Amino acid sequence: MIKAMKQLQELYPELVEVSTIEKEYDMRSQLQCGKSSHPANSFPSNPASNFDPLYAFLLDSREIVIMPMTNAWGFFRSRRDENGIDVNRDFPFDPLHPSLPCLQSETSRAIQTLYAHSLLAATATFHGGMRSITYEWGDYHNHARKALAPDFAAMHAVATLMNQLSGRWYAVGTSNDVVYPVHGGMEEWGYAASWFDRLAAASTVPARCAGNRSVVLAPASNRCVTFLVETTDVKTPPQPQLGDTEHLFHGEVPRKGQFVPIVMRQALAVVETLRPYSIMGPIRVENGTVEVRWTVGGCFEVDMTKVVAIPSTPQLEGIVDVGQNRGDLSDAEYALLSAALNTTHLAETPSLKRPSPLHQNLSSLNLADDRNRAHFNASLALAPGRYLLVVVSRVDAFLQVPPAKAHPAVAPQSLFVQLRTDAVYRSGERVLRGRPVVLSRPVLVSLRVSGWWLIVMNVACLLFLLCLL
Repeated sequence: MIKAMKQLQELYPELVEVSTIEKEYDMRSQLQCGKSSHPANSFPSNPASNFDPLYAFLLDSREIVIMPMTNAWGFFRSRRDENGIDVNRDFPFDPLHPSLPCLQSETSRAIQTLYAHSLLAATATFHGGMRSITYEWGDYHNHARKALAPDFAAMHAVATLMNQLSGRWYAVGTSNDVVYPVHGGMEEWGYAASWFDRLAAASTVPARCAGNRSVVLAPASNRCVTFLVETTDVKTPPQPQLGDTEHLFHGEVPRKGQFVPIVMRQALAVVETLRPYSIMGPIRVENGTVEVRWTVGGCFEVDMTKVVAIPSTPQLEGIVDVGQNRGDLSDAEYALLSAALNTTHLAETPSLKRPSPLHQNLSSLNLADDRNRAHFNASLALAPGRYLLVVVSRVDAFLQVPPAKAHPAVAPQSLFVQLRTDAVYRSGERVLRGRPVVLSRPVLVSLRVSGWWLIVMNVACLLFLLCLL
């Protein structure tokens, strides 16, 4: 596995970086694979036949971290534990007893270190045991209260999409309802360890684990919606059941048993919805009317979307959708464009609203097809000149509403939901800024003065002169 990952890094150094948590954070070795967002050349100048601009866009606008074998000790010895420790019960959340040991395993300590040095918004962890996609809550403290998590709406929406994209072979719900509650689960710890006790007036997260192991938390850490995927009850599927690349991106939803395409589609569902985005489509100009088509994706509901025309400036033209500027806007670019939009609107299309097909009951879905994204079209009239067209959208307001049975009874706390607000979270040098308004990268449109416009302008000038006389 290590050899294969290093070969992947050699083939795609601009996209893949393989390192160990030992090297990154000064602890014993645990392999991870990731890459910072906005690699410079994800978009080739001459795309190959298997190149898809959407996947390139997602790679450019997300940072993905993979721990391919968290319990390497157990895998090497064909055991589910790590040297006698059940890793799935080794995290400092709702322990069976305050003095119960936790963070005993290299696996749990490596994951804690990764969370402490990252701002993770969503995580999917894959297991073998049954067929289910579950989310928080899955602990005894909340099980006794029959409680739902404040971020239930987001968790359920993403888990439902994961199931739709992978053939609907999975039970979907909270871990308490679909599986069973546990003490020391990674999912609850990763989602709520930094805020739960403070907001729920509870004592579920110890300051230290038995054995004097420190529990490391930061205010912005451990706000990660976490999906526990029980892929199959077959622990070691035979080779023919692993599937192939044919069913990964194209064609019908994978059949039951095509485990690799199923797992990758589930992971892509999380990556896709991590942050909403919009992309301008084809533009047609005729007789001063600009017809535009655009897409809003990475969300479940489009509450408002429109295209706005603003004056073009040299500074703004530096961030237009062309060449290497095809990924998501950086924070600085977003701030620059937001300021321009708040200053002058020359024209705009009517505001549109539509539930995204992501929220509907899809019988078949091709990930390379964009049927799972909301499409819009409209037109606006513009005089001759140079303009920047920008898609302006608001999405997923329903995700910010906690359920009636939320415990604690507070607003959603996850970074996944907060990325859709104006919240700002910091951890060391890392910063996550929410975006309550989704902005596309602008597109430059230049309308020239045609013969018809010259006639109109000359007549207007003549009338003006006659009036002066």
